[in-house]
Amino acid sequence: MLMNSAIHPLAPCNNAQLQSVVQVIVKAVHPEHIFLLGACYTRQQLYNIFSDAVTACQQVTHYDLLVLLDKDHRNPDEVQDIIENRCRAHTPVTVIVFDIIRFNGLLESGHAFCCDARTSALQVYDAGRTKLAQPNPCNPASLQLQARNAFSKWHNVAQEFLAGAELYLMRKQFALAAFMLHQAAERSYVELVQVMTGYRAGTHNLDKLSRYAKSFSANVSLVFPRNNEKEERLFRQLQKAYIHSRYKDDYVVTAQEVQELMDRVKKLLELAGEICERKIAGMGEKQTVDAELMCIGKAV
Repeated sequence: MLMNSAIHPLAPCNNAQLQSVVQVIVKAVHPEHIFLLGACYTRQQLYNIFSDAVTACQQVTHYDLLVLLDKDHRNPDEVQDIIENRCRAHTPVTVIVFDIIRFNGLLESGHAFCCDARTSALQVYDAGRTKLAQPNPCNPASLQLQARNAFSKWHNVAQEFLAGAELYLMRKQFALAAFMLHQAAERSYVELVQVMTGYRAGTHNLDKLSRYAKSFSANVSLVFPRNNEKEERLFRQLQKAYIHSRYKDDYVVTAQEVQELMDRVKKLLELAGEICERKIAGMGEKQTVDAELMCIGKAV
């Protein structure tokens, strides 16, 4: 069922292109609800030797979606892979998958990501079989404390893995250094996503984590741009390090690759720290403004 979204800021995205993607998902996994979290546009200017006019056009090149399923015994990562693979021929998507019973429970407990998705995302599909619970948001002070704790946890661990990578590089244990860099990158992405949204990503897949994090800063995407063969290979070396460095005898990574990966991961860790610190500080400023407005209201 197509949702009425005329007044929502993401409403222009709810067009035939998106509904084509929705129908692919419905056919593939029979969801209960689908929410649009965001979209990536590409703007083009078209020139023609036969006219002085310049034609401008824009197209959605990627959707970020939340998909809620009825009680499903499949692994969410498996469902995510099914959806993303099926949609690739239409419009690429990045999907977060939740069991609706768990999602409703998190709404009622005031989970930041679920409450924001319920109240701010654009619902683009409702099968009409299950109801969504009403969100019960946490107070701002609690949300800020949760964000600060997540930042401290993940950022500190990422720094320790980075230090381990430096030691293994010095000892010429390049595969182990690459594994440590994978872990530092993974923690940096998880840190970013959890602090910015409240969502704790439970995957080790750097491709998925980098796509979750891309919305928070263009500079984050530029750390591993993957826009040519060399860049793609470098990223794949880091991604493969999670398993191959420990269990595959044919995994080979050079000192030069490890050093380049280390420079990139250091930059990622630095960016993640800056973005998260700004977010947490902003949450504190919002609390101050809200408190001042409350005092003004009482005085009036």
